[in-house]
Amino acid sequence: MDYGLLHETFACKSGQCISRSSICDGERDCEDGSDESEGCCTLPYLTPDITFTVTCPEGSKCDFKQGETVPKYTELNLTCNPGYKAESQREQFSMCTRKGWLPALSSCKKLCDPLQTDNMDLICYTNKKEVKCSNFLYAGVTIQPQCKTMYYPKEKVLHHELTCHCDGKWNHDLFTCVPGCGIPHGKPMKLISLGQKEKYGDSPWHAAIYDINEEDKPLICSGTIVTPSLIITAAHCMYDQAKQEVRDSKNYEVAVSKVTLDYNKKDNAQTRFHKVRGIFLHNNFYGKSKNYSADIAALWLEEPLSISSVVFPACLHKSDNHPFNPGENCNGKIVGWGATALGEQLSEDLLTTNLPFISYSRCLSLMPKNSQHFVTAGKFCAGNETGPNTELGDSGGGLMFRDQSSGLYYLRGVTSTSPDLLKSYTTFIDVTQYSDWIQGIENWIEKEEKKVEADLERECDYSTLKVKKTVGFKCFAPK
Repeated sequence: MDYGLLHETFACKSGQCISRSSICDGERDCEDGSDESEGCCTLPYLTPDITFTVTCPEGSKCDFKQGETVPKYTELNLTCNPGYKAESQREQFSMCTRKGWLPALSSCKKLCDPLQTDNMDLICYTNKKEVKCSNFLYAGVTIQPQCKTMYYPKEKVLHHELTCHCDGKWNHDLFTCVPGCGIPHGKPMKLISLGQKEKYGDSPWHAAIYDINEEDKPLICSGTIVTPSLIITAAHCMYDQAKQEVRDSKNYEVAVSKVTLDYNKKDNAQTRFHKVRGIFLHNNFYGKSKNYSADIAALWLEEPLSISSVVFPACLHKSDNHPFNPGENCNGKIVGWGATALGEQLSEDLLTTNLPFISYSRCLSLMPKNSQHFVTAGKFCAGNETGPNTELGDSGGGLMFRDQSSGLYYLRGVTSTSPDLLKSYTTFIDVTQYSDWIQGIENWIEKEEKKVEADLERECDYSTLKVKKTVGFKCFAPK
């Protein structure tokens, strides 16, 4: 007897012999049909939840596809794809027998997607046992989210716990945490003539802007953090008056948690330097030729700031809020490295002082006639004849007012010019009149940061400095 030939044949129940390759091929080769009934198993269909590999018995074809029947002794190794978990905890191995797949094929269940956010602390547990929130999670796992320090819920929190359901979905959406604003966190540590040293963390919204294109990397202006990605400063700081164009953003870096002037000195563990991705000028700013009207700019950072107790945004009055209006002579707080007196060098230490608010109309009356044209609409003044004031080097810094009801500090003014030769008074851009402009840039940046590759060219024409009318800013300088 030729045993090799016997191994390649299949004996039908009727006694008929056929080729073993004809078993379970979907065609009836045995007269009694036993080649399509004895030990035939059906392969599962490929779905998003599973993949499998097939090992065929020796001597049989092994090019089976999903949903086809396979002969007895075919082995199947089933794997659940990422995001799915086998219902059975046993090994996912089955063999085709006369009674079908043994053990029976297990199904894969959808898991809940992991929840990850930089703004929250997440605690995940099941049966009182903590599990990793960064993994795909099983039905029944509960998450307790809470905003990180210095972050707060964006809206009223309706659900303080989320549970993973059997369908692989969370029963509620995760609420959003956003940075708080306007809270000084230093323990209350000379721009400003007659000013006092600023204490570490007492103005966490303050930022320094350095020109890294110059060898000594000088400070050119100050700014105010309003979101993790956005710094508000004066437009004249970022404007080339001779060329009448926005300066190149790659020449600048923004430093936070900085209390000394020296670029090369890292003052503390939170001191960070951030590259500038884009510079936005208000579309009504044209420099000295228009008396520094609309003297406000926004810097878009390459990477968002890490919010902490000493790096924290100032509050802004949104257009739908009632702005806090300081009364005449109400003191606002300002910090900077400006010269401590007229003609002196910049201060090596960050200084702080309080300046009394002066309304637009009263400012005009106090200003010498040959300087009144610099007090343009959208500005107010602050300062006094004998007390502390801003000096050269303070441009772009924020004048902050504390809301007595909430205790929060709001950015009300951006240091613009000191048209009075005696420097008794300084003009400030009234930020409340530009809240929609700032909000427009915030919205635009939020959309851009969500794109994998932002197509910036379609937003701005760098060659002609085309005005973006819908938002109201001039094109920022390209990288």
